[in-house]
Amino acid sequence: NLEANRRAILTGIAEVQGSHTDTLVVLARLFSNSTPSALQRAIRAYRKRNLTEPSCAPTPRTFHGRSTQLNTVQLDQLARHYLLGATVYQLAADFHIDRKTVSLKLHQLEIEMRRKSPSAKVVEQMADLYKSGLSLATVGKQLTVDGETVRRCLTKAGVPLRPRRGWRY
Repeated sequence: NLEANRRAILTGIAEVQGSHTDTLVVLARLFSNSTPSALQRAIRAYRKRNLTEPSCAPTPRTFHGRSTQLNTVQLDQLARHYLLGATVYQLAADFHIDRKTVSLKLHQLEIEMRRKSPSAKVVEQMADLYKSGLSLATVGKQLTVDGETVRRCLTKAGVPLRPRRGWRY
């Protein structure tokens, strides 16, 4: 009888006697138009479930999207630590908030950010230095910014960039 039940489950053509048979029949019917291997995998996965014991305890729920509200003391600490040299990423980790929230709070407190986009005057200097023949990296070193920042600013300003040395375009 057990062998007949196994054949019936694999073929999905007959109802099986025993516990949880209705579920197995429904499972077999759901996959009846699938490839045989998909049906066999589904049945194997179902069989691995231990249905004789109660199911495991539910997993604890995690609440995503609920932001940490900073009180005035914490906002003062956030500002003080930033002014003492802590990075936005360090503050985000310490206060368990997103780095964008740290930046937002610092802007709301009217604290000047250390890393900000170069001003129009600095971009003009970048363009002049680049047009004089210096590389993007060299311009960046002279103005204490990254070469990629120089490239991005010059592209945004409409300055035509030279082809990279050794590259074929």
